[in-house]
Amino acid sequence: MTNNVEILKERDQILTGLLYAVASSPVLNPELILQGGGALHFVYSSPRYSSDLDFVFPNFILKADEAISELLNNTKIDEKMFYLPRLAKRDTSYARIAYDPPMEQGIVAKIELKDIPAEEFAPSQGVFHPLLVESPKELYADKVVATLHRMETRQLLKSTDLFDLDYINDNLDGKATDDKIERKAATYNYLGWSRENAEAVIRNITNPANHELFRKLLRKTLLPDVYANRKFDSAFFENTARHFESLRKI
Repeated sequence: MTNNVEILKERDQILTGLLYAVASSPVLNPELILQGGGALHFVYSSPRYSSDLDFVFPNFILKADEAISELLNNTKIDEKMFYLPRLAKRDTSYARIAYDPPMEQGIVAKIELKDIPAEEFAPSQGVFHPLLVESPKELYADKVVATLHRMETRQLLKSTDLFDLDYINDNLDGKATDDKIERKAATYNYLGWSRENAEAVIRNITNPANHELFRKLLRKTLLPDVYANRKFDSAFFENTARHFESLRKI
C-alpha cells in the first residue's frame, strides 16, 4: 500500500513535470500565472506539499482542450490520464485539467485554471524560470479571500490555507494591505466579504473542537519530520486568526 510520504513525493514529481511543461511552452507560459499552495511550495520553498497547481489566466485565448494538447506536447504523460469535468453553470470561467492515475495508486495531481485577474506577478527565478508567479502579497490576499469565500459557501475552513497565511507572513514578508485584500475580494464579487463572515472565520479557527481535524489535514501535506518540528497548538491557531482581525471593520 502506498504510504503518505510516497504519495507526496510522487505527486510532487508529476506536478514538477507539469510546471516545466508550462514554463517551456511559448503558448502557455505568457498566459498562465501560478498561484496558491503550488506557487508557495515550488517557487517560494514552502515545506507544505500541494495536490494541485492553480493558475489564473486573465487573458487566456486557448480553450481547455487546446491547453491540454499543448501540455501533452511538452510532457510524457499519457493523454488518458487527463479529464475535463463539466463546468458548473454559475462559474463558466473555471476549468479543471486533472492528471488522474489509476485509483489503486491513490495519487491525483491537478491543474486548475481560473479566469481571475492578478495585480502582482512576475517571472519566477530559479529552476522554473520564466514561469509567471504571483507575488507573496497577491498570494496572501488570495488566501484570505478564499477562506472567506469557503466559509460563506461551504461553512468550512482549510487548515492548509491557515498554514500558508502564516508562511507568507513569517517567511516572505508578504502580508497584504486591507485595500489589496478588498480589491481581491472584488474579483470574486465580494462573496463572503462581511463582518459577520470574518467573525465566523475567527470563531472556527480558534475553536478547540476543530483543531484536531485541522492537524490531521495538515499532517497529510507535510513530511513527518517537518510536522513533528512544528507546534500546531492553540497558540498557532490564535496567531492565525489574527490574519482576519482587521476584517471585523468591514
